[in-house]
Amino acid sequence: MKQRERSLVRGDSTTWGSKSLGPRDINWTSLRGEDQATILPLLQSTSNWIVLALGKSKVGTIPLPIEDFVTAMITKGKAFRKWQWWLTGNDELAAYDRKVEVWISSKHNIPKNLLDDLESLLNSSSAKDVLQNGTEGVKGIWEGTEAGLFPGLMYATDGSQEKGNMGAGFHRHEGETGAFCKVGTDEEGSSSNRVQHAAACIALEDAWQYAGSQRPLILLTDSKCLSIAIQKWIGEGIDPTIKESPDGDILWEILELLRVRIDLGLFTLFVKIKSHRGDFFSEMADRWADKGRRTEMEAT
Repeated sequence: MKQRERSLVRGDSTTWGSKSLGPRDINWTSLRGEDQATILPLLQSTSNWIVLALGKSKVGTIPLPIEDFVTAMITKGKAFRKWQWWLTGNDELAAYDRKVEVWISSKHNIPKNLLDDLESLLNSSSAKDVLQNGTEGVKGIWEGTEAGLFPGLMYATDGSQEKGNMGAGFHRHEGETGAFCKVGTDEEGSSSNRVQHAAACIALEDAWQYAGSQRPLILLTDSKCLSIAIQKWIGEGIDPTIKESPDGDILWEILELLRVRIDLGLFTLFVKIKSHRGDFFSEMADRWADKGRRTEMEAT
């Protein structure tokens, strides 16, 4: 699916992009009454827009209070994130029992392939949505987060486990890429700590092999246990042992990679972030980890 230019507008306020970009996508149901009233003149005077409206479970949607609009499609897929996902951390998609109606102007000139792409997305049964990094304006939003305030290498890591299958993955901001691996086998059972250790390990390995590796590095992780495990090996007057760690084999690899970076005088910082709260880099790492869980290749 080809990514198109985007803008974010609410009422008379433009957060990024330009009001002239189009077609304009409008989440009608989420707008307050005053915002709907503000945007109605635009809908009446133009034709380059797409309105999405969430129907109620029995009575359907309330039509737009304008003339010359048509219903382009009625869909019922997993088009919504679960209620209050940013509070619970559950970012899976849900369909609920409500359909989404898509309205367009009867005088529209919207390409058919764009409407087909939209219909495919709204009817999707995927467990998670497809992330988009967006335009330069959207990039400015990411740069306002922890992930965007650092000039060196930026990695986000995550692990994934389901029904005994484990995977690890990372996203590297530079190059907008990442990697994944399968962790262990079904017979070994699953461990959230083990996949998080593995994700950090393959990220540090990538940073060492990457062409721009001789640079400071920040690694974003949503694992408090990983941070605690590494912290035990920092400073004087401590005497931990690897054999006491259930994931000591992977921890040993992490410590060796960190030792090399320290010997070279390279700054390395682990930053704990909340999981599944909308941070783009963390969510990309989550998708990479899911690929690792589903792959048949095992990390060695």
